[in-house]
Amino acid sequence: MPGNDNDIISIIDVNINRALEGLRVCEDITRFVFQNKKFTTKIKELRHLLLTLTSDISLSQRFTARDVQNDPTKFYNTSSEDDRTSIEDLFTTNIHRVTEAIRSLEESGKLLSLPSSKFQEIRFSLYEIEKQVMSEYCRKFKIATMYDALYAILDSQF
Repeated sequence: MPGNDNDIISIIDVNINRALEGLRVCEDITRFVFQNKKFTTKIKELRHLLLTLTSDISLSQRFTARDVQNDPTKFYNTSSEDDRTSIEDLFTTNIHRVTEAIRSLEESGKLLSLPSSKFQEIRFSLYEIEKQVMSEYCRKFKIATMYDALYAILDSQF
């Protein structure tokens, strides 16, 4: 019967995986590209918090509910999914993927008494992290652009 606990666990499983994968991409960008310990640590903490919040659903339950072979859209990608033009694009695409997955966990988790308010807190933390990371990235990019464009003009009389 559609809508049983196994179906809900399948939805939760895929969104846990989606969120963890996206958080890892964002964590790698803040660590290796932006070299920002504060953001890297915060994203890592959220990744671990997500695992804690979903620990009531065992890996065994998740594996039982997982049916990759019969997922009709597992390899369906829109054209935009194959197009990344910058680190900024890569970061924002992945953080949006995470917030969407967290929203799905927030809603579907209600059916299994997962702490929906905690998922909401994670989601809003991610909105703020995105704003701060992209603000810092844009500031550094502008400074770097100006640094490369500054030229000294000297008057030979002085």
